[in-house]
Amino acid sequence: MPQLNSLLVNMSVLSLVDLIGFEVGFDEQNERLDYDPQRVSCAGISTVKLSDIPVLLNKALRYPETVYSCYSGISPCGGNVSWPEGYSYDVSVIPVGLLGIEFVKTHVHETDDAKQGKASVVQVLNGDVTLLMQRNLPKKDIFDIDTRVERVIVADLRAGDKLAIPTGYMYTFINAGTRPAVFGRTFRREHIIDYKKRLQRENGLAYYVIAKNARKELVANPRYRNIPAPEQPELAEINRMANYEPENETGLFEEVCGSRYKFSDMWS
Repeated sequence: MPQLNSLLVNMSVLSLVDLIGFEVGFDEQNERLDYDPQRVSCAGISTVKLSDIPVLLNKALRYPETVYSCYSGISPCGGNVSWPEGYSYDVSVIPVGLLGIEFVKTHVHETDDAKQGKASVVQVLNGDVTLLMQRNLPKKDIFDIDTRVERVIVADLRAGDKLAIPTGYMYTFINAGTRPAVFGRTFRREHIIDYKKRLQRENGLAYYVIAKNARKELVANPRYRNIPAPEQPELAEINRMANYEPENETGLFEEVCGSRYKFSDMWS
């Protein structure tokens, strides 16, 4: 019987080695990464709580307490892996479910617009990820309190897809699928939105991604005025915006390690 239990546990672990490039699995039943700490190192695991994300359509929501998790600085032990200071390869896990009627989503991230290029590069390792990107127009002056949206982009990614997010956008990752979403990414100087200074008045981005009649639907945030319709360009077009040509036969971690020159605009 112990052997049977062991077999059942192993069957629930999906190998990610073909995409991630080293020995990491995903325990879909428990929605967590599975790896041997003797072979794989991880700088830290963070769990994002519902109370950490104030920009929800339903602000009275109290469940689920845990929204998603992130494994920071994950890499093979003993490998000749060299990353610029302050940068790493992170893996996030977004479970299946809803936040009220919204699909589960991550924090809103943003980057500076000082240099055109790649803000972040992401590869989906399991499930599906919807990426919602928003670029705002600059404020007219210091008295301008309105947020005017210039462009909204929606991208749907499946396991294996790689996408570079251009600088100058705010963005969030959403799991609108039926399986846990797992994705790896590396990124340049960026940070989670300071909700006390940004998006508090608007209560989030210009659109929410909700479940309606068992389907995914984008609904406009009523706190915005005159927002543009969301665009859904091909992934290749978004990658061109960020000056990125993915190596489709190589995982993102291996691509960064083997072709660092391609990511110099992120690290300079």
